[in-house]
Amino acid sequence: MATGKGELVAFPIRPVDDVTGSASSASSVRSSTGEGGSETLPRTTTLGVPKALTRVVPLSYLGSETIILKRPLYSTIEESATGQFVAATYDLDLAGQGDTEFAAIADLREQLLELFLALRDMKDSLPDHLRGRLAFLESLVD
Repeated sequence: MATGKGELVAFPIRPVDDVTGSASSASSVRSSTGEGGSETLPRTTTLGVPKALTRVVPLSYLGSETIILKRPLYSTIEESATGQFVAATYDLDLAGQGDTEFAAIADLREQLLELFLALRDMKDSLPDHLRGRLAFLESLVD
């Protein structure tokens, strides 16, 4: 799957019901599992509401030559009803968006880097809840 720095690597698509958060067996779509095969995934809920297809994507690069991640930070990518893509990391409560998956991931990387730099610069005056975010980010950075 991953062959180089900054490359998009995704795990198999997991359908999510926008209404209930669970899978349904209405109409379906074929999806590659990434292992040479494919599986049938529901495309709509039992009520006919379009499902969001959510993928988990490990971020292993923040776009900085000086700030290197020791381990991946996992994010999700989902296409919104408007056709925009949203990449989010719930560990830090951040999201990026864009016209493509790559643009959404690039936006999320930029926000992660800006957050880390801002928190690091204000380290001594941060409230407790932001110190926790900084500690989490510092645990990821080499």
